[in-house]
Amino acid sequence: MKILCLECRTAEYALEYPTQASAEVDHAMPPPLAWDNCLLLLVAVEPGDLAKIRHAAKAIRRVLRKTDAKSVVINAFAHLSHTLASPEESHQAIADLRDRLTESVLCQVEMTPFGWQKSFKLDVLGNTGSQRFIHI
Repeated sequence: MKILCLECRTAEYALEYPTQASAEVDHAMPPPLAWDNCLLLLVAVEPGDLAKIRHAAKAIRRVLRKTDAKSVVINAFAHLSHTLASPEESHQAIADLRDRLTESVLCQVEMTPFGWQKSFKLDVLGNTGSQRFIHI
């Protein structure tokens, strides 16, 4: 699992179009599209990563403690790896990571819709430690 952690003043996205592996989106209850003071996690899931969820959550909690983030936003991001898990395994791993973090952190944890192409507007902090890469 590879995770790019970005501490953002603001982060927002728009859904552009679904891919073949996209999850259903309830347009009557659309997901949150913007956050202030968040830790954005761009996550690439590799084969076997379902067994590493606990370790990943622990590493993310260590990063989170060093930030002023009020929420965690998890986004699937295939571009961090050349060896990707199947879309089904990736979706499950990211959902499990969200659930694990929800149980163990004192802030809101969100997951962007899986498998959708998105456009982003980010205001990433430039201080030491606001941009980290985790490889598990």
